[in-house]
Amino acid sequence: TRRVITCDATSFDDVDFVANFKSTQRGVVLKSVNAWLSKHGLIKRTQIDAIAGEDVSGVHYDAILYKLQQHMTDAFEVAFMIPEHEVKSVEVFLRGALWLDAVSMVADERGLNCIVRAIHVEQSAVGKLLSTKAKISPGYRVSKIKGRNVVGKKKDDIVKMLKECGNDLRVEFAVVFEEGKLLWYGYGDEQVKVKVQVPQKHVQLQLAPYSNENAITITDVD
Repeated sequence: TRRVITCDATSFDDVDFVANFKSTQRGVVLKSVNAWLSKHGLIKRTQIDAIAGEDVSGVHYDAILYKLQQHMTDAFEVAFMIPEHEVKSVEVFLRGALWLDAVSMVADERGLNCIVRAIHVEQSAVGKLLSTKAKISPGYRVSKIKGRNVVGKKKDDIVKMLKECGNDLRVEFAVVFEEGKLLWYGYGDEQVKVKVQVPQKHVQLQLAPYSNENAITITDVD
């Protein structure tokens, strides 16, 4: 996973580096991470891919560290390549598309993926179920729809697919949400409860397919 983070002079405090390719001393990976980098989803063996827009993935180890030092005087962007690691996934069986009104979705910086920005638990019983029963929170992203992998797809295309699957209210369909944090995608403070103005009539329409709590089935994929 490629992630771009705005860094500063303190971002790499107490961080150890090692060459990605020991034989040629090219590339840099994180041998350890501090609390700040960990909060942004970085882990050990994460590679520095670009600094201030310049590709450094194949540059000599010493040159990469020198470039980092050069930019420490001001805020600058660093692109990281994060190795595969296990995250929690939750499978939810849904019916209809009105549940989407209970969730605010955003894309990453490239317009890809469908990431939960907020769940409107105070205005929607559906939102409350997703938050309290499924334990879905801001930062989770839609990873599968009806068994189809949608990671890396355009956010608008994913939302369109969700709406199309919800056209038939008689049939439930499975959506898998993958654990994550908003900071991983460049967004700020995470809030599960967001107060928004929703007309009461709209709320009633939203709740209609879910008059029974069992209309939403939650399965822990792990």
